[in-house]
Amino acid sequence: MMEILFKESNRSKLRSIQIKEQGGIMKKIAAFWIILIVLVGCSQSPAAIQRAIAKTQTAMPTNTPTPTPIPLSEINLENSLLLKGDLPEGYVVEPFEKDISGTIFKNIKGIDNVLLQRFSKEGEGGGTVAVLLFENIDNRNQAYDDIIKNELESTKYTGKSELDDVGEKGYVYYQQIYPDTDYSINFVTFVRCHAFVYMVKTMGGKETTVLRAYAKKLDERLTELVCP
Repeated sequence: MMEILFKESNRSKLRSIQIKEQGGIMKKIAAFWIILIVLVGCSQSPAAIQRAIAKTQTAMPTNTPTPTPIPLSEINLENSLLLKGDLPEGYVVEPFEKDISGTIFKNIKGIDNVLLQRFSKEGEGGGTVAVLLFENIDNRNQAYDDIIKNELESTKYTGKSELDDVGEKGYVYYQQIYPDTDYSINFVTFVRCHAFVYMVKTMGGKETTVLRAYAKKLDERLTELVCP
């Protein structure tokens, strides 16, 4: 008799547990359908759902490492100066130079990287392009101001105009060398992020298109190379 009562008691407990488990499952199913009905009622668009997913993913931590910026002193400027096609046919490009001791840049302070390159064309003389990099923007601005004031503004140039399509700020200077000829010397100087650029070219005319066109190409390369 006791054994029968014990078995009946176990059956009752088992049925009670099964009922509770079934009740829990039913509650979960009901909750699922309620959420689904609410979502449908709110007419959530696929775009809205995707935006919500994107926000969730953005907030999630990531193990992707942040790239470490290359110091300006280690940047290779040789792939940015005079490349094939930068100048019209007939120009000869000289090897790169890093020694500025004999140039107008010799007294500039705080230079972290520098590269010069000379070019020439028969009948038109030669020219030089120089790129100077500065970690400190104040040093860059000082170099720009000093070159303009001491090397360019100190001479009475025939023409001067601001660059409106190259760099953050810059100028084009034109100077007629001989009064009775069109032989001239042109300067283009500008700054972009950590870079200060200086170009000079003697020409057989007043046209500054060659330097301007090249300055625009160089500006685009420097933007990718030295801008944050």
